[in-house]
Amino acid sequence: MPERLMLALLDRAEGWANRAGNTLVRRNQWTPAAFAVGRKPEERALLSAAAEVFDLIGATPEGCVLMAELGLNPEAGALPSHDALAARYAEHRARLADAAGGVA
Repeated sequence: MPERLMLALLDRAEGWANRAGNTLVRRNQWTPAAFAVGRKPEERALLSAAAEVFDLIGATPEGCVLMAELGLNPEAGALPSHDALAARYAEHRARLADAAGGVA
């Protein structure tokens, strides 16, 4: 994909994120709640579109290079690995066991 097109798409996505009260710089902090809690439907749509554009550009090799040059983290929208999910689940089960007095 041409760099000029990627820059234009990222600029548009940043505008959408800004109108929804967010920024692409904080993409790694977006949780599912960021798309729903206290947002109007049009803000949710803008933020979702911004996330999609960000993630799609970050999924290309040239997009990763460009985003790194712009100070954006191309891995911000990436899905967690299987090992990371397994670790989170183990931590969750441990917290449940502690809360239940050792029975999980």
